[in-house]
Amino acid sequence: MSNEQIEKPKMLGVHTLSEFVFCPRAGVISQELNNNDSGVDTGFVDLSYSPDYDIVLAKQQFSQIGKRFEKFSFGLLGATLTTAILGTAIKPFLGILCLLIIVPTVLFFLPRLYRDFISYRHLKKQIALYDQENKRLPDLKDPTTETIPWYSLLKSCDVEKCHDLLKDEELGIEGKPWKLLHCGNVCLPVFFCRKPVAASESENDPVAWLKKQHSVRMKAYCHLIEKNTGKHSSCGIIVFAGMMDAVAIKFWNNEAAQRQLDDALEIARADLEEFERSEKVGVPAEYLCHQCHLGRPKNYRLEPGVARRDGIEIRAKLHKAKVDGKKRTLHSVCGDLYQWTPPHKTAVELKLTTQHSAGVRTEK
Repeated sequence: MSNEQIEKPKMLGVHTLSEFVFCPRAGVISQELNNNDSGVDTGFVDLSYSPDYDIVLAKQQFSQIGKRFEKFSFGLLGATLTTAILGTAIKPFLGILCLLIIVPTVLFFLPRLYRDFISYRHLKKQIALYDQENKRLPDLKDPTTETIPWYSLLKSCDVEKCHDLLKDEELGIEGKPWKLLHCGNVCLPVFFCRKPVAASESENDPVAWLKKQHSVRMKAYCHLIEKNTGKHSSCGIIVFAGMMDAVAIKFWNNEAAQRQLDDALEIARADLEEFERSEKVGVPAEYLCHQCHLGRPKNYRLEPGVARRDGIEIRAKLHKAKVDGKKRTLHSVCGDLYQWTPPHKTAVELKLTTQHSAGVRTEK
């Protein structure tokens, strides 16, 4: 064996890799923030804990709410009977005293009961939807991307929360899908993703929301599963928040997807090397910045999220602006790290930037 040691590439998280595919500046920010991949998208309200997507949790909460209703009903019945007995058989003032205790107590619990009632109805509906769905798995040999009801997948597979970070030190990537769907010798990674901001309210086709970064992320997850578990993984599942249909992206015998992953890794590492040398990364096209959460102006020190360099917080690039008639001090994570003003739509509306001053590219 040669004494020479092959230098292993620096580990790159799957989430960070997908950010590089979206925008090199976003990728560097993710790497500097040391974002741990959890299989859940960032920059939005995380609904991945919702019982809508975990039928076991839904049934547990449904049962718990039912027991609370049962306990409250028995308690209220007992208190009413006690009040009636005390007020009629013993002394009226004791019944009145019980009423003075019971009525405020019921009023105190009414808001909680109302919330439980709404949750109970919703959970009952979701469980009924789950019971109505048939088992269905993606056709792994058909390269066409397909939409499958999430509950059909849950019925067809053993569902496991991915607890450990999956690694390939030779390739230099690591990641942790949100869930793993097991069916025999097949294991499918699941990514929980935010619905695109640009998606119209009437649009109901999650396939139309897929971007290149989704494909690269899911291919990386599939590679890590095969590397770490030995199971076959040629399909990634994406669930968009608020949707009950999942999207299956196929990679069966897909050399183009592998090249796409390899190219993304090469470009990401080149961008990181450039940033390490000169702290510069190419300016993105304007349309990428328009709705990017990293470039969104936010209240300084009131909203979480700051840029970091080598673990140290970067001094914020501040802007003064009037928002809803009030003076605000604003900044953005991307603006702090690169000392510029990203042309986010909010920044443009507040006249914090223009295309010319931001130096952005406009071509698509």
